[in-house]
Amino acid sequence: MASFRGLARVALRQATIQCQRLMYDWGPADPDLNSLRDRLSTAKSGYSFVADPANGLNDAYLELFMRNRGYEV
Repeated sequence: MASFRGLARVALRQATIQCQRLMYDWGPADPDLNSLRDRLSTAKSGYSFVADPANGLNDAYLELFMRNRGYEV
């Protein structure tokens, strides 16, 4: 059983490392998940909680893109 738990720890550690690599070691500052707004009732094509102005994530894609290109944001 201990080795099974160890396997889960290793998998989680590797997933975390890969996420950091894919995000170019960038992460948002302490996201408050309780304040995120996602209108699940919105049936309009193209709606995303990322683009919802109330969430303040509009520039997240641009910031990640700029980090990818080597520009300091």
